[in-house]
Amino acid sequence: QVAPIVTFDEGQLDQALAQIAGEINQPAADASLGFDGTNVTYATSQVGRSLDVADTRARLISTLDGLSDAQVQLLIHDTHPRIDDTSQAAQEIQQVLSGPMTLYLQEPLAGVDLDKATISVEELAKLIRVHTIEDAEGKASTQMILDENALRAWLTPYEELLQRNPANARYYFDDNTRELVLVEPHVNGRVLDIDATVEQFLQQVRTPDRSMPFILQEIVPTVHSEATAEELGITELVSESTTWFYGSADERMHNIARSASNFYGIVIAPGEEFSFNHFLGEVSAEQGYEQGLIIAGGRTIEGVGGGVCQVSTTAFQAAFWAGFPITERWEHGYRVGYYDDGEGPGMDATVYSPIVDLRFINDTPYHLLIENYYSEANSSLTFKFYSTGLGREIVKEGPIIENVVPAKADIWELNEEFEAGEIEQVDWAVEGADVTVGRSVLNASGDLIRQDTFVSNYIPWQNIYQYGPGTEFPGSEPAPQATDVIES
Repeated sequence: QVAPIVTFDEGQLDQALAQIAGEINQPAADASLGFDGTNVTYATSQVGRSLDVADTRARLISTLDGLSDAQVQLLIHDTHPRIDDTSQAAQEIQQVLSGPMTLYLQEPLAGVDLDKATISVEELAKLIRVHTIEDAEGKASTQMILDENALRAWLTPYEELLQRNPANARYYFDDNTRELVLVEPHVNGRVLDIDATVEQFLQQVRTPDRSMPFILQEIVPTVHSEATAEELGITELVSESTTWFYGSADERMHNIARSASNFYGIVIAPGEEFSFNHFLGEVSAEQGYEQGLIIAGGRTIEGVGGGVCQVSTTAFQAAFWAGFPITERWEHGYRVGYYDDGEGPGMDATVYSPIVDLRFINDTPYHLLIENYYSEANSSLTFKFYSTGLGREIVKEGPIIENVVPAKADIWELNEEFEAGEIEQVDWAVEGADVTVGRSVLNASGDLIRQDTFVSNYIPWQNIYQYGPGTEFPGSEPAPQATDVIES
């Protein structure tokens, strides 16, 4: 008996298995998430299947070797998707986009603060980021993340809108009781806490509640309403200065009183730099100022706030005699009679916010209280500085007046708004000069602790007259400088 020799074509076997696998195999499908603008769509995952070709091939060969009829069980494996489910991320996105988010102030200042701020659904959509995250086992998940940097950028403009600077309490010193009397209570400041607001927003936007407050940080001022004279070291008058404004127009006097009121009762901490412009604030008709004469563009003109420099000059002189370091002071373009009275030339201080300021430093270990007193009857303004005296002696040298230049020739200007024959003097002649004022500050032991030189370069000025059309001049015609036309 001869045993049969059996052969088979493995290539055909592999082709047959490939055909079977093609009919059986089905790839796994990841769960999907579609996000287009404000529209969210998602699809569930699908488990795949795959024929184990190697196992099936081995079984077939074993069966064929036995030359017997048999059924071969196919080994089919499930193939799982990398991303099983995106429904949670889709639901989170849908919740975020369920409506606009509103941010509000819990304690708004009436007539000052914004009512509310709203992030629209379209703006919320721009904050959404969809990320696929894979764990250590290679399993992936889809997560909805809100872009914190984009949210911070949206909040940034509200930093300035919501910021309120703290304001110290204001006082005056009662010379009889030697105690402080409250004039204005302190006001706490505030600043937007962006970190806390972002953190709260990221939680709130995932809920049905579509509103939340801005998170603010409170800023407490350095001088509170319950401060005492002993606590602040305000015990006596340390400096006083008075300037006069005889003959000033009503508008100028009004502006002096108006601007001086901004400085009454302010307290400067030890080591703090006083800025005149900081306390002066905005000079405008809306803030109660009137038209007055100001020096601008090399001449005296009508402008809102004329007279403010009477206040800055008086404050400068008080700081001068207190011995404080003067860190910024500017003279006027030309000598002004109001400021030459009393201390003489070289002791004025002009301001023009925000460019030209008057600054000095409270270089003592005690707080400084500033009071001022306006007298219309006496045409005077007085600044008083209260603190604790250090026994300083202030020695003034000068004024030394040099390089005197005669006043310029008179100027006549046609003013179309004037009546025929109307003439008005709007500027007054004054010599130009370089004026030097020195100051020596000695301590209680008589030692020199500071020496300053204040140099003022004043240009010569001329009389300026304005006249109406058709004005007849007795004797002679106006000077040749009468070339400008003033349109008012």
